[in-house]
Amino acid sequence: MKTPVIVCAAAAAALVALAAPGPRPALACTGDPVEALVGAPVVFEGRVRSVVLRPDLPSEGGTRPHEITFEVIRSFRGAAPGDTVTAIGQVPIPGIPVMCAQFPQDLAGQFVVAGLHVAEGGGWLASAWTTPFLGPALAGSQYEYAVELVEIVTGSNPTRPALTIEPASPTCGHDLRFRGRQFPPGSYVLRYGSDQRVAGTPVVGLDGTFDVIWVVVGERCRVEMPPGWLLSFRALAISEGTGGPEPHLVAMTAGPLLGVVPREPSWADVTISPRPARCGEPVFLAGTGFEPNERLRVVVESTVFSRSSTLLAAGDGSFTSRVDVPAGRCFNSEYAALSVWVQQADFDLPPRLFPLVSTDVFMDPRSAAVGPPDAGTGKARDASGRDGRVEFILLLIGIAAGAALTARRQLPSRSRRDRGGG
Repeated sequence: MKTPVIVCAAAAAALVALAAPGPRPALACTGDPVEALVGAPVVFEGRVRSVVLRPDLPSEGGTRPHEITFEVIRSFRGAAPGDTVTAIGQVPIPGIPVMCAQFPQDLAGQFVVAGLHVAEGGGWLASAWTTPFLGPALAGSQYEYAVELVEIVTGSNPTRPALTIEPASPTCGHDLRFRGRQFPPGSYVLRYGSDQRVAGTPVVGLDGTFDVIWVVVGERCRVEMPPGWLLSFRALAISEGTGGPEPHLVAMTAGPLLGVVPREPSWADVTISPRPARCGEPVFLAGTGFEPNERLRVVVESTVFSRSSTLLAAGDGSFTSRVDVPAGRCFNSEYAALSVWVQQADFDLPPRLFPLVSTDVFMDPRSAAVGPPDAGTGKARDASGRDGRVEFILLLIGIAAGAALTARRQLPSRSRRDRGGG
């Protein structure tokens, strides 16, 4: 058993693909727990035997460091049943609000499905960030979901669909081979990176296998990451959910990324002007940070019209585009937004589910003439089934949070609490 040392452990529930098995993980309330579990050397289900305050270690961000001792009941990676593992974890100070999800005060005696990271200097780090289940018993739907998730992440269940990559260490700008086995017949989407790029859309037959080759590019090839950082790859299936089609995680693998060449801009972005947009007037899009000479599909839509075009990014990964917004009532609510999705043109996938980037702009309600929507434009495709009022409310929430729309996290096929990743 290693001697634990202090590291901070703010838990995450947002959506950025970042995890490192060596240095301590990110401290902010951002991150994809699925990605964090990929880099966790120890993943297990067990019981919290004891929680002891460590007053000799500094408190951080409204929390106090505690020494948490776990008894391992079942191991998914890096431990054995019956092992006792001690780690440092943060528990909130009573009466001080903490925005991040955290371990509760009554942690002792609880059962967990958890992953541990290596702390700076040695020892183990425990975090609610990498604890998909915590409860009074190893039972219930949340427990079943957590077990499914860690089995997919660790590949510890030999009966589940398996995804492998060749070579095991992908290299930017080079071919990577994806092999799948034991997949149920159907269509799948291969996705990777912080920009959630699509690497293929294999169709699996009765033999349960697929073989896809794709060149590794994207945002992660432009930013140096800590030593030991892993790039994860996901196989997703699309099923019909309560709000329309939803992708869910079926299999996953990861490998250390080679050949990274830092360059700016390090991530893709798209801006829209003017703000607000007006019915009957054009909007202008400017994209940066895409791959050189990449074929892109740009989708612009409100609640009552949709425009889609394919274009080629310039050698520096930029593009500009003009979209004519129809005159008349170009949205069906007094308050509405114009949404923009930019996705890879190589694949015919729903833009709402598989964008590289997306953004929104308010529509000026004064520009909508009284009368029906622009004839011939048709109703915009809406995978979520939301109307303009809900779109407006969601936009307000996004603005209030101070964050642009981010890539959605794909999780196993349970009710999607939070949507990667990843």
